[in-house]
Amino acid sequence: MKKILLILSIFILSFSKSFAVSKEPVIEASFDAESAYIGDIIKYTVKAHLPDAAYLAVNKNIIFKNFETVNVYADGISGKPNDYVIIFELAAYKTGVLDLEPVGIAYVNTDGNKRMFFTPQTEILINSLLGENAEDIKDIKSLKKISMNPAYSAGIALVLIILIALIVLLIKDIRKNVKEETVIIDPQVQALIDLDDLLGSGIIKNGEPRVFYYRTAEILRTYISKKYGFNAMEMTSTELLKKLENIVFISLTRKDIKEYFKIFDLARYAGFKPSESSMIDSLEKTKEFIRKL
Repeated sequence: MKKILLILSIFILSFSKSFAVSKEPVIEASFDAESAYIGDIIKYTVKAHLPDAAYLAVNKNIIFKNFETVNVYADGISGKPNDYVIIFELAAYKTGVLDLEPVGIAYVNTDGNKRMFFTPQTEILINSLLGENAEDIKDIKSLKKISMNPAYSAGIALVLIILIALIVLLIKDIRKNVKEETVIIDPQVQALIDLDDLLGSGIIKNGEPRVFYYRTAEILRTYISKKYGFNAMEMTSTELLKKLENIVFISLTRKDIKEYFKIFDLARYAGFKPSESSMIDSLEKTKEFIRKL
């Protein structure tokens, strides 16, 4: 009887152990290559056989030390209701033989409680792009994929458009309000400069009296127009003289003005041929007239 009880106890214990084992997931894992270069996308595949009626609940934000998790895929294996495959796309940011440490993956068992199994520890050789002993690119993280909500992207774009529009309006307003700086030369100073330029032009030496007196009269009339605010360019000598009579002068008399303008009337005639010294004298008298006017 004691022997029967002992055999029965051993059988029950063995059955309990086998039942307990059957309730735990069976896990396999492997890389798609034995080695890779830093920054390469490596596929780490985990196959899990779960207890009956259990299902996978993968957290896609799993972090591996020395690796960037680029993407995570999980799916059931066709024809095997309790078998799942999880594929991690990883990129190493360190060189050497790297250990991929175990991470926990959640699943829900038959009684509805969440449980967890761990991936097996494995290793892979990560080569440097610069050679076997390169140290300069170690510990450099790969670029991380950035996802952005479309509404958030549209909001940022709208803010940028408004900001650019405001900057454009601000620039236009500044340009509108900024007055261009112009150099204003006194009419008298400008007239005297123009007369000196006329003297240096060679017209007098070339014996061109009609051109000389025309330019001298033009310089004088331009000066009077700017100084007194009326158009002296279109007036005859008589009209201009009458206009100037209404202006009070300190150093000039009507006789002075009339005598001065006489020379311009004479210059109209073809027979008028003043000497070089006479033309220079007329230019100096014009300067004196401008200074007094």
